[in-house]
Parts: sequence; structure tokens; C-alpha cells
Amino acid sequence: MIDLFGVLTNSLWILALAALLALLSWSSWQAQCEGVRFRVVWARPAIQNWVAGSLMLFCISMAALSDRVWERWLWALLALAWLVQPLHGLWMRKRQARSMPRAEETDYALSKGEGPEDAYPTESFDPAVNRFPANINWRIALRWGLGLLACVLAVGLLVRDLDWHALLSALRSADYRWVAAAVLITLAGYATRVWRWQVLLWHTPISWGAALRALLVGQVLNTALPLRSGDVARALWVRAEHGSGATEALGTIALEKLWDLLALVGCGVMLLLWIPLPEWFAESTWGVGITFLIGIAVLGVGVWQQETLLRWAAVLLRYIPPRWNARLLPKLQQLAASLESVRQPKLAARAALWTLLTWGLYALANQLILIAFGSPSLPAACFLLVTLMVGGTVPVPGRLGIYEGIAVVSLAVFGFPADQALAVGLVLHLVALATPLITLALLFCGNGSHLRLLRKGYK
Repeated sequence: MIDLFGVLTNSLWILALAALLALLSWSSWQAQCEGVRFRVVWARPAIQNWVAGSLMLFCISMAALSDRVWERWLWALLALAWLVQPLHGLWMRKRQARSMPRAEETDYALSKGEGPEDAYPTESFDPAVNRFPANINWRIALRWGLGLLACVLAVGLLVRDLDWHALLSALRSADYRWVAAAVLITLAGYATRVWRWQVLLWHTPISWGAALRALLVGQVLNTALPLRSGDVARALWVRAEHGSGATEALGTIALEKLWDLLALVGCGVMLLLWIPLPEWFAESTWGVGITFLIGIAVLGVGVWQQETLLRWAAVLLRYIPPRWNARLLPKLQQLAASLESVRQPKLAARAALWTLLTWGLYALANQLILIAFGSPSLPAACFLLVTLMVGGTVPVPGRLGIYEGIAVVSLAVFGFPADQALAVGLVLHLVALATPLITLALLFCGNGSHLRLLRKGYK
């Protein structure tokens, strides 16, 4: 007997893929006819709406064909995300249309001789040029969709075959006085990071409080937004509050990441020499070590051959429009100036000291949370620190599910039960998320000038 439901649901994803292929073919043909690039045609709102509809249809078909509940929820959420994109684009276009003068009012004003001569634009609306909603939104939707997919998959793997009673029992039996101590140690870690950043920003007289606010703003935005957007906001904050270049601040942030990479490699090597660990950890550590050596080589060339590189850059920039040349060369000079702290031994030693203290405090915070659950283990705390730092590169909003999954896998190496390891991961994640957010809210409480500074920096 024919399964009509199966035929219908399978025909949906076939139809969706056929529509996508047709859109690709038509967009390629249209781009050749108009003499423009393929991406110009593909980014037009009408095309993007059809793409979103096709992908939504595909996700609906996959949700209907899935056997597991969490898979159905995953495909349903992705279908909802693709539905939001065209609706948001339509709302943005209507908002833009409302901001323009109505044709009837303009005709009446012109008939009375009151309207301006250029009331009507001489150029028609070209979706290839005015494509802000579609061009931006589909990329944002794709990025967040992939992040949401990774998040749901991680959560699904965690809750599969989970003993909820054992998890709740582990959370109830924890001694949260040690968790409170871990929060205080985490705050101390932020303080050492601020002092390290002040060392790297030695040529910019930024106060400790301003540096703390900028650091917390970046930390919170990095948690919520992909692609390390918080680091950009952190640099813009410094520019808005102190008038220094954002490029220079970004250079010091990149240098800060290099110091953290050095600490990560050092901690990984120490663990390999200390206790027997899985082969995958050893391979990852050597891979990070090679990346660090490449970064050091690039930094060395950029620092000790600074004048030569800037002269080459000035020569190459002559071949671009003068308007861009006038903006890019000062930015490169500011970026080179931000690396000056590496050439000064005293500043480098101080930055290394603050990096060591920061990582030591974070390892201590992990150890205190393990003590709260009655399973103290300094090697496990250090191992957890390394794996969670590496897992921070995964572009998932808030690292939801990823953070807890890394904690479960890492603590399983030391014999922790899955329910206890998940409880530790949940508490660790809560401390990592809530501590900077609450601290930032307290610093901003009753003072709206700080938020105006961030908007000023973006302008």
C-alpha cells in the first residue's frame, strides 16, 4: 500500500531543492544578462524571499520525516528562523517606505508651488543597490541558524539517556558557599585582565574603571554575538571614552589573545607532563602550539621589521584611491604602535605576570566549584580550563550546550559520572555568564552616559 504521508513529505524536500537549483540557474542567467556579479542578483529581496521559502519547506519536510522528538524540534526551529527572515525584510522595507514622502502629498505641494524641485528622485529604486535588509539579514540568519543547530544538537546529545533525578540530586547536594568563593575569584581574574590590558595600552592613559567597563562590555557581547563582536565593541568603547584610536586598541586585544594562547599551550604541556591524558588532547595541544609559533613569527616580523613593512605598505597604497590611502595608512601605523609593548622587556614581563595570575585564578575558580560538588581535583580543574578555553572558539550564542558538553567530556577523563559532570558544567557556565553581566549592570546602574559612549564609538 502506498504511504501517502511519506510520499507527500518526501516530495516537499525534493521540491525545495528543485526550487533552489532553479533560483541558482535563473540568478546566474540574470547576472550575465545585466552584466553584474552573481552575488548582486542573488542578494535581491525577491530572490532571498524565495530562497528562505525553499529552505523553510526543506526544514518542514525534514521535521515531518524525523523519528526523534529533539530532531523534530531542531528542524522546526530552523524552519521558523527561515520564516523570520522574509518577514523582517518586509518590515524593514515598509519602515523605509513610511519614512519617504507620500506621492499624493508631494503632488499637491508641487501644484501649489511649495514643493522642492527635486521632490522626486531622479534615480529609481534598484534592489541591487538598496539591498540592506536582504544582503545583511540572510547572512545573519544563516550564522545564527548554524549556531542554533550546533546548540540544539549539543543539548540533544546531553539530555539523551540522562538521569534527571541524579542531576537534580547533584545540584541540590552542592555546597554553594564554594561557588560564591569561585565568583569572587572570577572577579579577581577580571581585575588581573584589566591590569594586563593597561600594560599593553601603556601609551594610552586609560583608567582602571574605564578599562574594566570596556572589558566587561566585550565579554558580555562576545557571549551573545558571533565572530568576537565584543572585541570590536571593547575597542570602540576605548575610542569613545578616551579619544584614542580603535585600531590601536584592537591591536592590543590581539596581543592579549596571543598571551592567552601562550598560557594555553603552557598549561597543556604541563598537563601532558603531569598526568596521562587521551591522545586527542595531546594532538590538539601540539596543534595549538604550532599555531602559536606561527603567530609569534608573524608578530616578530611585524614588530622588528615595522619600518620596512610600513614603507612597503605606503608604496602599495599608492595604487588605490587617495581617499582610501589617507585612511588606511594611519590605521596601519596605529596597529604597529599597539605592538610596541613586545619590544620593551619590562612591559613584556609585566604582561606575562598578569597572564600567569589570570590563568591561575581561573584554574582556582574551577577547583572551588569541584570542591562544592565534593570532588576536588586540581588536574581536572586545569584540564577543564584548557578545554573550555578552546571550546570558546565555537560560534554558538552563549555556548549553550557546547560549554556543558565540553565539561562532561573533560571530566569523564577523570572518572566523573555524567550527571555530576553535567551539574558542574551547568554551575560553571552560570558563573561564567552571570558574573560579567551582573557586574556590568551594577556599574551601569543609574548612569546612562556609559551606553551613550558606546553609541558614540560606533558613530
